[in-house]
Amino acid sequence: MLRNRKRTKSPSLISRTFLLCAGAALLIISGLFVISLVIRADTVEAEAAPEMGDLALDSAPSPTPSPTPLFTTAVPSPSSAILVSEFYTLSLGDESPAVAALQERLMQLGYIDYDEPSTSFNEATEAAVKLVQRSLGLDMTGIADSVLQEIIFSTSAPPYQVRLFDIGSDIRGIQSRLTELGYYSDKISGYFGPKTEAAVMLFQMNNSLPANGVFSVDDFQLLYSTEAISLTVFEEVTPTPTPTPTPRATAATKTSSPTQTGSAATSKATATPKVTATPKVTATPDSEGNIPIIGDDPTPTPSPSPTVSSGGSGSYSNSASGLVACARDQMGKKYVWGDEGPNTFDCSGLVYYCLRSCGVSTSRVTANSFSKKSNWTLISSIDDLKEGDLVFFKSDSTDEVNHTGIYIGGGRFIHASMSQGEVVRSSFSSDDTKYWNRNFVCGRRVFG
Repeated sequence: MLRNRKRTKSPSLISRTFLLCAGAALLIISGLFVISLVIRADTVEAEAAPEMGDLALDSAPSPTPSPTPLFTTAVPSPSSAILVSEFYTLSLGDESPAVAALQERLMQLGYIDYDEPSTSFNEATEAAVKLVQRSLGLDMTGIADSVLQEIIFSTSAPPYQVRLFDIGSDIRGIQSRLTELGYYSDKISGYFGPKTEAAVMLFQMNNSLPANGVFSVDDFQLLYSTEAISLTVFEEVTPTPTPTPTPRATAATKTSSPTQTGSAATSKATATPKVTATPKVTATPDSEGNIPIIGDDPTPTPSPSPTVSSGGSGSYSNSASGLVACARDQMGKKYVWGDEGPNTFDCSGLVYYCLRSCGVSTSRVTANSFSKKSNWTLISSIDDLKEGDLVFFKSDSTDEVNHTGIYIGGGRFIHASMSQGEVVRSSFSSDDTKYWNRNFVCGRRVFG
């Protein structure tokens, strides 16, 4: 009986042992499963870490950028295609039809004189490209690469302008003209310093232009015109006081007569003094008409003997033949935009220089303003031109006079040519479709 009881308990023990082992195995499997999930989560997080790092880098503040040009082009969208500009680099000495298109565009923007375009990339073209680069805040290399040309030919291309701290030969001409009009009294340096800026602002205010100190195309056109208002000395007028029986109290007694004595003289001495605005620059011209310069723009110390060229040597006869002789003597001299001699000229600068050399009193103005001088006889036809007449032209892209020269007879005239880079002789043609014939506007007869 005892043996039988032991046999009945044995299966129960085995069953419990089996259940314990199964439970332990289940716990082990569950633990391994949890561990695998943790490992998998760590792997996913590790794989995602680079993206988060990149995102962190994108959102991190960038270092302080270096100064950027005033004009920037839009960055194109990413593309698998290779983009090729329609422009290719042009520089000094290049010969290409593309140069003529570039010159014409530079004329339209006001960076050089209008002239018959050429295919030669000369020094005048290089100088104009440098002025564009100056306006854009770029290095003034004078090289018209594809990026620069895309800007120049775009609708947002900047017109000619000069700002504070700019340097260039064109600024010398601006300073000279401002001096002539009484706004500027410092050195003709070619440096647009604070004093030049102040003179420009005064000119702008006096001529109803935006007084921002930036010299623009509009400022240029007005400055070199007969309509430019010179600096006026304004006097503050004291209102006439209420009349009293005593004559000394009237405005009429402010200026005493030669016989005025006693109390009347005392009234003059105590009258309200005249108050003037910024004084007009006055200086006595020398024997050649040159005006001495006072001071210096970049530095307060004046040069030992600086002078402003008032144009012309005064050594030619006051006649049509004298004007032609002077023009012939300038042949071959270099073209520089804004210059008026004696060694470099632009088109109106040459005419101004030759007129002054023949004793003609005139201001330094543009070709357009010269063409409107009503005291010089108007010549409407090329066939009616005579030696010594001034000739005026427009261009294919505008109807306004923008170029000038001196007629020397035989269908020929002398002018400072941008496209040829120097003072040259050109001719009218029997073919009225040629550039100079089709763009002739009028002539003006200074003598006779």
